[in-house]
Amino acid sequence: MRVLFFTFESLYTKRVGGLAEASIRLARGLASKGVRVEVYTPTHGSVNACKDPVNRVLINNVEYCVAKLENTSPLHYVIGGGVLEDPEVYNPQRLVEKSLVYARVVAEHLEKELRREEFIVAHAHDWHSFPVLLALSALATRMRLRLRSVYQVHLLSRSRISLDELVRGLGLTPRTLVRGALGVRSLEEYYRESGGYIEKLAGLVADVVVTVSPGYAKSVMRAMGPSSWSRVDYVYNASPVTWSEVEKVVASRSGRNPRDPATRVELRSRLLLSDLCSFKLTYPSKHIEESSKRLLDSYDAVCKPFKKTGPLLVSVGRASKQKGLDFLVRSLDKFVAEIPDLRVLLVVAPTEYSGDLLREIVEHTLLFPDNLRVLVGYTSREDTIVIYYAASATVMPSRSEPFGLVALESMAAGTPVAASRVGGLQDIVLDVRRAGSKGTGVLFNPLDVRDLVESTTYLIRVVESQDPRAGEIRRSCVERASEFTWEKSAERLLGIYKSILY
Repeated sequence: MRVLFFTFESLYTKRVGGLAEASIRLARGLASKGVRVEVYTPTHGSVNACKDPVNRVLINNVEYCVAKLENTSPLHYVIGGGVLEDPEVYNPQRLVEKSLVYARVVAEHLEKELRREEFIVAHAHDWHSFPVLLALSALATRMRLRLRSVYQVHLLSRSRISLDELVRGLGLTPRTLVRGALGVRSLEEYYRESGGYIEKLAGLVADVVVTVSPGYAKSVMRAMGPSSWSRVDYVYNASPVTWSEVEKVVASRSGRNPRDPATRVELRSRLLLSDLCSFKLTYPSKHIEESSKRLLDSYDAVCKPFKKTGPLLVSVGRASKQKGLDFLVRSLDKFVAEIPDLRVLLVVAPTEYSGDLLREIVEHTLLFPDNLRVLVGYTSREDTIVIYYAASATVMPSRSEPFGLVALESMAAGTPVAASRVGGLQDIVLDVRRAGSKGTGVLFNPLDVRDLVESTTYLIRVVESQDPRAGEIRRSCVERASEFTWEKSAERLLGIYKSILY
């Protein structure tokens, strides 16, 4: 079996969110089971694909290059040239063009080497990569290839595209034949059935639609409509962080036993009173770094250590309204009324279009100088582990959340999670108010201030108390996180592949 992975993000090129982690970890998991896996990603200007290409493709008089990266596992190809050199991965002005060019170059590159006798699985991650499946479906129909396709939804977008854009961008015609739920029909017929929604079209063309949790599968089914319901399945993501790694990092930083509760207290004090502002932050681009620093400077929001320690609530994630950070900071007055010495640390990854949200978050540091700090940028893996480990709890006030890698990372460090009752979070987090010491956090109704504050403060008080449940809950968090492994995910995905191939 030959598996072709298509993703807009990669640990080897550009990383914006969890897609880079999930796609590559899944590919590695499959490769470890003996599957022949190849990953294809646009360069987004991160790699010079034309320096030593394995193929050159000319489209509309623009040269695009396909190159093989060295020392990657599994095999990884990058596609560069033209619009694919745009360093902004999800530039809304060029995203559709980028997606279509990427698809066309990949299809023309693969056309000469795909063989009829092979079992081939084409697996596209999120809508930006779906046009590759469409182009390959047309190719496989024409060449009678033994190709099956998987479309994986990491985050719904409900984006639309015109038929004219689609056919011109992929070099096809409305009458080009593709295969899917409707049988072998013209692209125009499939497009009409989808109403122009890219993800609905993906659900019609792909042999199976995969998402990342049972909870989010319901949202995917609603978005794609009844014609795709029978083909929707899920494969959990997994935590890239393990307790063994946490132990090594914490022991290195503290010189103490990570299993000793006093180590958390000591590391938290160091974090809040001195280390917090010495973390080295990185950024997706120089432009984002400069705009982030200008924003912080304009509010004189230079990071300062806290004057006193206290219970610590952390949130780690991308600067997006989806993550609910605006909702969280607007709730701080209620939190402080409940726990006056509460310390809140937000580690926020900026994007090109997060300026307004970041401004609102930074403004609240002026309103709550004794309680709130914001780190704008990406912290290193080790620093992030220390932040999780030192926290009383991690909060995820998301409006939607397909899976929630942050929840697993936090639990892997033995830190419980207060999370919105949405998507994958309701599958991952076990509420201590129902599960007792087997619980791993609390769930609250999304965008419900009262429920957020009451649930989260309850959790903080339990884990900060002398109650024996505190240690039991932390151990339950580590055990729960260890249940989600890339090996298990790859095994489930391989079963899905086999179900559509044979």
